[in-house]
Amino acid sequence: MADVDLEDVLKAWTLAATDEVYTAMGGRVLAYDAETRRARVRGLAGIRYRDADGSVQFDDPPIIAAVPVLFPGFAGRRITWPVLEGDDGVLVLLDRSHDEYQSTGEPGNPASPRRHNFTDAVFLPFDLSPGASDEHAGGAIVVTGDDIRLGSKDASDAVALAPTTLANDEEVADALISVGTIAGTANTQLGTAATVSEVITALSPLLAAMKATWPLLTVSDPAASKVTAE
Repeated sequence: MADVDLEDVLKAWTLAATDEVYTAMGGRVLAYDAETRRARVRGLAGIRYRDADGSVQFDDPPIIAAVPVLFPGFAGRRITWPVLEGDDGVLVLLDRSHDEYQSTGEPGNPASPRRHNFTDAVFLPFDLSPGASDEHAGGAIVVTGDDIRLGSKDASDAVALAPTTLANDEEVADALISVGTIAGTANTQLGTAATVSEVITALSPLLAAMKATWPLLTVSDPAASKVTAE
């Protein structure tokens, strides 16, 4: 009988034991309930195990129901975004049961002895796909999307774009300067005792002359198409 090396036995036992300890893996959303913030998630990797002769085998990736979806947030502040079927992220298996915390929101002693169990998984909706960092810009926080709301999920006031707003201000300022010029010319021609009808009569040819050489006041909508605030 061949000698049994204790080190080899311990290594084999450790590998067998750790094969059944799950901590985190990639996951894909199969369905999502925005009201409960829970998702049905399938793992992206098969479950590794060893058969009777010690060879490595794989079971199909697990499918876990009612997984809490976590978003960044604290002190009453939160950043959220839509979670769609097919989105990938990270499944994290908590090392203890959190049933009591999920029910009460308070710390407590877990009634279940389970450890590293798929029942205690949570899902982080962070993009794992190749090219996920395409929108990265050094030194900047980049927020992309077609419906970005600031301050509240009910925000509906469009955010004004600075370049368009400044251009509109310049248009209005030029118009006011021109109107002031016309009024000053009319006042010089008519004196201070002119009646309203006399002022209108004097302004008409001046306005007509200006219209021929100066474009009408035009302003653009400064509202951002994708960002609202409250």
